[in-house]
Amino acid sequence: MEHRLVNLGMNHSSFVPLTMVKGPAVEQTVTPDFLPDLEWMRRRTDAQYFDAEPEKIALLDIPNRFDQTVLLGEPGSGKTTCLQRLTLDVLESASAWLKNEESKPSGLDGNYPQLPLYVSLSEWRQGTRALEFLRTQLQDLLGPENYYVIHFETLLADGSFILILDGLNELPGRRPSPSEGRHEQREEPGQASRMPEMRAASIDRREVELRELASSIGLQSKFILTCRSHEYFDSRRWQTVRILPMNADQTGRFISSYLTPDRAAQLRSSLEYDNKLATIANNPFFLRAIISIYQPGLQLTSRGQILAYLYRTLLQRERERGNEMPPEPVVTATVGRVSYRMLADGKVGSNAVVDELNDAERACMRVLAGTGLVVKRDGLYFFLLQIIQEFFAALALHTRAVRRNPRTLLADKRWSEVVALWCDVDSDRMPDRVTAALRARNMPWRRPRSAWTPLLSLYYILIWFTIIVVAASYFWNWVLGPPHSLSFPFHRLGLVPLALVVVALAIRVLWFCSTRHHKITINSTYVLSQIRYYEALGDIVSALAPLYHTEAAEVAGYVARTFGVMALPQVTRGLEHRKWRVRAGCVLIIGEIARSAPRDPRALEYLLAVAGAGDPQLMKALVEALGAAGMIAFLAQ
Repeated sequence: MEHRLVNLGMNHSSFVPLTMVKGPAVEQTVTPDFLPDLEWMRRRTDAQYFDAEPEKIALLDIPNRFDQTVLLGEPGSGKTTCLQRLTLDVLESASAWLKNEESKPSGLDGNYPQLPLYVSLSEWRQGTRALEFLRTQLQDLLGPENYYVIHFETLLADGSFILILDGLNELPGRRPSPSEGRHEQREEPGQASRMPEMRAASIDRREVELRELASSIGLQSKFILTCRSHEYFDSRRWQTVRILPMNADQTGRFISSYLTPDRAAQLRSSLEYDNKLATIANNPFFLRAIISIYQPGLQLTSRGQILAYLYRTLLQRERERGNEMPPEPVVTATVGRVSYRMLADGKVGSNAVVDELNDAERACMRVLAGTGLVVKRDGLYFFLLQIIQEFFAALALHTRAVRRNPRTLLADKRWSEVVALWCDVDSDRMPDRVTAALRARNMPWRRPRSAWTPLLSLYYILIWFTIIVVAASYFWNWVLGPPHSLSFPFHRLGLVPLALVVVALAIRVLWFCSTRHHKITINSTYVLSQIRYYEALGDIVSALAPLYHTEAAEVAGYVARTFGVMALPQVTRGLEHRKWRVRAGCVLIIGEIARSAPRDPRALEYLLAVAGAGDPQLMKALVEALGAAGMIAFLAQ
């Protein structure tokens, strides 16, 4: 297993302990100081949920505490690194137990420890059942004649494994679910759960099978998997653990381990005075990138800009080594097209093989393999990280090597990170284009359509009922009329009913095309939050008008986590908007701000002012916002 991790790019020295937060959980134990800190709260629907205090738990305690765990984090936050570290530590513990038991005169006592199986989910093809996929992965590791392979199902049922599954969001061709990313939305006391029921029609079939396996045959074994936060479909059976940004002490130790004391001091000083750069540097991968390219006086303002500097720096290094390579624009366009093609085909992540290359593409991938942005294993190429793959796709869009409209891409959540990086590398035009996408409408001939509104759905049902009635009338008129005249049915009924049906269908099409595309609005908000485009806050507030409650709650989470109290001036102006959905969405945003910044009283004061106004249309949003701010339990007391 350790050999497999090394082949997948495991680097012991690159691991830096990260702080983590988790959703629900069990008990607390003392954790060693050198392990990462984790926080968790019990997931409940009553008032105790809001009174719960975060409790600490160590990374290595996860298998001991939880049967089914999902590790959530942002791109580059260290999800894979944590899983690999966990796998090695569990493997070392099992090896130590085996050596200890073999040294006893009585031999093994039969109380065997659980064995870790690290699996990259990017290798799971559609049509393969979950049990067969895991068995195949174990067979590739141990061989077909191994005892654990032959009796895999029995041993899984006996609880012999810790299945460590990396990259749920990297499943090839994974279908997005409309409820992804809603695990972060809180529920007010006494409210029925908003968590959607898990149905095969809702999420990718492989994900359904994996969850069913964990709750049936694999109930006695442990399951730990990773996923990007905004691409995870929640289930209450799975314990969520969140990787939080690195704190100042961890960032300082990371910098000191890679730079000389003088340069380390200069970089730490830059982070102290540049809040935007400091926020990016809280991410382990981007901090490592910043360290690689840092020079005094270099202005770095976004993730895409950092990756662009890193890319050019590494290409220049390869050029100085005397390696022959195509011009930089050719490499950028060629690799960008390959990246875009892979993402469009669902081949995502650091373990997705870059295949179907022609000679020119292979030459460019060979160049990138020298930079380290692409990894070559067993003669095959892989992107170092999914964020690198998405960055090159963004470069292809920026240089127009691939031509796509950002609104079309934002109809699918999978392209959100690509569009965010596109905004970073084209900061003059793209943020405004994404802001305009907040008002995108349904155009089925150009992009995947959004869900219909309830009123439009009712109208559609009435149209179909009318069509059936008119068709039946024409049919019976034809049956009962003289058969010698084909025009006779139309002569008796006329063309008026048919014309009315055509007009009704035309109205339906025009009505549908005039409605806002909810998915594009939500994904555009996510992108604008990722790039911290404060100028778009007013447009985001206005875009709340057509959104339903759960969709507005998702937007509220994005705005509050990124902008915090800085968003209050724009959001409070939205409380005076003439449309009640905008006002309700602003209340939700203020509630999230009050929860994320409890020491700032302004958000809570606004909520109490809204409560005093007594607007009945805002009651549901107000109760949820007060619950998020922790006021429900306080007022009840």
